[in-house]
Amino acid sequence: MIKITKSIDDIVPLWSEAFGDSREDIVFFIENIKNASCFAYFENNKAVSMLYLIDCVLDGKKSHYIYAACTTQNCRKKGYMSALIKFCVAEFDGVCLIPANEELIEYYKRQNLTFEYSVDKLKFEECRELIDEYLYAGCSLDTPLVLSNKGE
Repeated sequence: MIKITKSIDDIVPLWSEAFGDSREDIVFFIENIKNASCFAYFENNKAVSMLYLIDCVLDGKKSHYIYAACTTQNCRKKGYMSALIKFCVAEFDGVCLIPANEELIEYYKRQNLTFEYSVDKLKFEECRELIDEYLYAGCSLDTPLVLSNKGE
């Protein structure tokens, strides 16, 4: 089942396992991000996969940026992240993200995030100082790019 969660107990363990960030850093983000929602896939009433959708503007159009997309190790390869992304693409007009590596580019393109944009086309409605610290964290691409389900 997919639903919105605001629970630190749902978010922190997933995020920390996937990205290695400290509880303090994760809680800081959760408490300070305003224009965002965390969607989680629950299995047996436990969040096992999640992503944040953050309000943004991509190439002058309102969009929603996928951030901190992750699945707990023992639940990977079950299609939970694919289900979350498909849900977001169906429910929201315009979804985008910056893939962390080459392998993820292909994965996200299979999820219908096929249009490519330069990162300078991505702007956040949120306080820029808060987002900048997190935006490129973990991206190993020589030239980061934005993938979206909406083209020009």
